[in-house]
Amino acid sequence: MGHELTTEALVLSEALESLLAAAEAQDDISDDDAERLYALAYKALLANDFETADQLLSFLQLFKPAEPRFMAAHAHALRGLGRCDQALGMRTLALMADGGNPSHLFGLGEDLIAADDRAAARDVFQLCVEAATDPEFDRLRERAQAMVALLKHHDH
Repeated sequence: MGHELTTEALVLSEALESLLAAAEAQDDISDDDAERLYALAYKALLANDFETADQLLSFLQLFKPAEPRFMAAHAHALRGLGRCDQALGMRTLALMADGGNPSHLFGLGEDLIAADDRAAARDVFQLCVEAATDPEFDRLRERAQAMVALLKHHDH
């Protein structure tokens, strides 16, 4: 397992060096490089390596500050680091940039739970239920309904 982590760190380091060099050369990064960086950050999130994800997403957002996916992922990393106020701010930006996507409401509810504001979280999950009307969001709506029920039960 230690060898895998060392290999992962080397691959990550090489990818970052390449992206940094490209960014310095052109004051921007390509969409392909942005997607590569996002994929690395997402992998770090899945591994609960929030510090690495935060670093990668902070760098990415220097060049792609208005991309809601990057904002939402960064909010997740910030929440994982216990920086709930920053996570709430970043998630709010994602919601404003991509208001038609109820997944940002769900994430905001999770952020509010982490900030220990269960009443506000319940209200936001309820908004998510109401906003998730498109069939592609059926699973998200079910999860939001479960969170509303759980939070109502917790209040009693």
